[in-house]
Amino acid sequence: MIAKRLCLPRFLRTSSKLYTAINTVNTDFPPRQLLVKVEEIPDLPFVEHITLPFKHFKPTAAPPPDYTKTPVLFLHGLFGWKNNYRSVGQSISSKTSHPVYALDLRNHGDAPHVLPHTYSAMAEDVYDFLLDRQWQKVILIGHSMGAKVAMIVSLLYPELVEKLVVIDNTPHHQPLGEQYQRDLLAMCIIESEKIGFKQGTRGRILDKKVINEMLKLYEPDHTVREFLMSNLITSVDQKRRTYHDKEGFRPPVMNFYKHGIIENLGGWPHILPEIKFSKPVLVLKATKSDFVKIPDYLFEFEKYFDDFVVEEIDSGHWITSENPQAFVDVTVKFLVPEQESTN
Repeated sequence: MIAKRLCLPRFLRTSSKLYTAINTVNTDFPPRQLLVKVEEIPDLPFVEHITLPFKHFKPTAAPPPDYTKTPVLFLHGLFGWKNNYRSVGQSISSKTSHPVYALDLRNHGDAPHVLPHTYSAMAEDVYDFLLDRQWQKVILIGHSMGAKVAMIVSLLYPELVEKLVVIDNTPHHQPLGEQYQRDLLAMCIIESEKIGFKQGTRGRILDKKVINEMLKLYEPDHTVREFLMSNLITSVDQKRRTYHDKEGFRPPVMNFYKHGIIENLGGWPHILPEIKFSKPVLVLKATKSDFVKIPDYLFEFEKYFDDFVVEEIDSGHWITSENPQAFVDVTVKFLVPEQESTN
């Protein structure tokens, strides 16, 4: 049986008082400013424990998963959500027979919009999910923000984690680049000014050409713009009770702006040095990304992980979408011995 809930150590908890501080984005670069005053942005409720939405990715043309095998659980990055992993999740399940799932972390996808948005809160949400599902073990695969969450869960609750895959992030404080601030500001302007939003007889209509042109002023990469636009709320049916009426994106981008969430997500909690994870860890470094610098950051992994290997993938930061085949191949090889894979 899985043990009762364990409270996160004090060093991973954060007082709600910290979330009253306002961190404004560096706005020297943008062609236009956010017209809404920060203090006018409504706050979200402060909720420590929430239920996370999830999706199960079953193989489309293969036998069903073997539910006696350890489940694989994807944790997405900033502005991602569970549906990002449909294709690679189905492929991994098909090749390994492991059941594969993905979560929406708080403030993303279909998850509730709440404060705090910290690594400690997200890690405890995942722990709650594992208890609710009564999983004895899990294989965690986390990307970027989700990679840090997965590492924290593995360090705090090693008895629940069989293996860990870290996609393009490291276990230490590393500020996110200014481009993330630009992307967030662009999303806030689009949402607050309803750029490209129209109200039709059957609900919201989006002019994605107009929205894309607005994003282009801040984000030069077409692939990233498409990724950001995948967060647009296209109909009232996609709204949840925790959403503010005026929101246009799945994540509460205005609250992310107000509370300096981009800055917070560059952090890493103070974890005592004697806490280490001894089970197998696969670290995937994107060759066209600066998140994992080798050999500079190897010692950061050595602090916390006794058994890790680093594999390079020819890709930018979004490995699972930019080079899905390479990701699936190296992950399958890590999850099961080659002779056990079904394809």
